[in-house]
Amino acid sequence: MNAHRPMPNTVPRRAFTLIELLLVLAIIGALAAMTIPAFKGFGQSNAQSSAQRQLVDDLTFARQLAIKNRSTVYFLFAPTNAYVQRSVFAALPPASYGSFPRVALTTLTNVVLGQYASYAIYTEHRVGEQPGVQRPRYLTEWRTLPQGMIFPKEMFHEADSTVNLGLEKRVQRLSRRGFPFPVVLPDQLLADQASLWGGVANLPLLPFIAFDASGRIANQTYTNLLAANNALVLPGNDIMIAIAPGSVLLPRQADGRPIPGPGDVAETPRLGYTNNLIRISYHTGRARLVKNPPK
Repeated sequence: MNAHRPMPNTVPRRAFTLIELLLVLAIIGALAAMTIPAFKGFGQSNAQSSAQRQLVDDLTFARQLAIKNRSTVYFLFAPTNAYVQRSVFAALPPASYGSFPRVALTTLTNVVLGQYASYAIYTEHRVGEQPGVQRPRYLTEWRTLPQGMIFPKEMFHEADSTVNLGLEKRVQRLSRRGFPFPVVLPDQLLADQASLWGGVANLPLLPFIAFDASGRIANQTYTNLLAANNALVLPGNDIMIAIAPGSVLLPRQADGRPIPGPGDVAETPRLGYTNNLIRISYHTGRARLVKNPPK
């Protein structure tokens, strides 16, 4: 007796033709072309949100330090011509100033690479110190915004008169003042600074926001603080700053080292910060993110 089971009837399956395969690949390519920019934009949005949180947190920290130390605390932004200081520190003799020139040059190089993106917290007094005697010190190292994020040019330079934005969507051009940069100068150098810079008034000019001992914005912040129409901003007004997607291309030597000169700043897109501003309250000093301000 035959125990073999009958073979099932099988229907041969037809394979993809070349045309069908190419069609599937074309559909996959079209979907990828549509979704990749969306993912890229999502990543950029996340980076901007992260940078905004970082800046708001650090502004809050500066305000808290001002209250804790019962003294004025400065939130400093790196100058846009930071590399000019290199020649000053490079000329200092190590025999007189020890390791300071090397430390200063290393710090300066890091800050230069973060122009339009670096900031630090600084003070000149602390609670319990003798009134009228300055003991300047940086309370933090220089920090840099996440890669691909910068401060808008309008925070440091004259506003672009060709751009028509409502005042609520404008950042202000910050006041500037002389500060030791990028580190506090040693005592001997402080004594010699008259011969180096011609006096305190000729220290490098840094954009700043100052918090007083109560945590409010200090009135000196408003010295030469300019609005969009280049009118002076008076004490009592909140301060608007921002972070924009963009990059800074520095002029470099053939070996790649940065050289003195303004960087080429590119915002992508231009004015990409106008719906995400950071408002610092004059009355409280608190910083908060303002999304989609009125036009």
